[in-house]
Amino acid sequence: MAFKLVSPDRRHNRRIRAAKSRDKGRPGKQHQQRGLAARGARGGFRYGAGRPKGSRSSSRIPHRCRPAISERDSVHVTVEVLPTGRSLRSKRASRAIVAIFQAEKERKGFRLVGYSIRRNHIHLVCESDDARCLAQGMQRLCSRIARRVNKLWARRGTLFADRYHSHILKTPTQTRNCIAYVILNGRRHGEDRGDPRPELWKDPCSSAPQFRGWRQAGLDPPESEPTGPAEPARTWLLAKGWRRGRKDRIAITERPGPGPWSLPSAGVNRKR
Repeated sequence: MAFKLVSPDRRHNRRIRAAKSRDKGRPGKQHQQRGLAARGARGGFRYGAGRPKGSRSSSRIPHRCRPAISERDSVHVTVEVLPTGRSLRSKRASRAIVAIFQAEKERKGFRLVGYSIRRNHIHLVCESDDARCLAQGMQRLCSRIARRVNKLWARRGTLFADRYHSHILKTPTQTRNCIAYVILNGRRHGEDRGDPRPELWKDPCSSAPQFRGWRQAGLDPPESEPTGPAEPARTWLLAKGWRRGRKDRIAITERPGPGPWSLPSAGVNRKR
């Protein structure tokens, strides 16, 4: 007696055909799509699923669509570094960052109008053609700064703690207060107290030496002085409009307070 060998695939197909023939005349045997089960039920989503709370990518600056920006808008940007025990205001680190700002000066679509280098974060006042140019410009700056600072500090890995925080400036008074907040941020932290002439102190790690618009006479840099990394403003608010604010020009002795451009309070060991 000869046996006929049947492959497993053919046996499986036979079972399927036999089941279909049995259910052919029975109503209500059609397959139906089942809905998603609730939490805790069989097949439902589990507790603790998703991105963990408090991680770097789920921090204060959510991954949401950023607001649209036009070439007439000016933006205040803040980037923060991880706690490394070192300061960005050291001579080597600050010079390297300023050199990067100078190298990025000729880039199209993104302009750096003002800056202030703090111990563990950086304030920037920027102009861009649109939101994409702003994002690309910040990516270039953060990437170059991270590579250069990591090399100086003999470290590897991520340098910045989060995505950049941006705030669009909309009114002359808000723009005037933001400029004062950035270029006078050193006075806000009392870094002028050890200077022999604190009434004339300008933060060397900021664009204050380049700024033109001081209330006191004789503090604006001369026209013959070589320009620094900060570019001349093109938007109306940063070029002229901020002078129409409530306080007019900026006094060099001001100590600015916090504003809406400050990072949320749950920061990474930082001072604003």
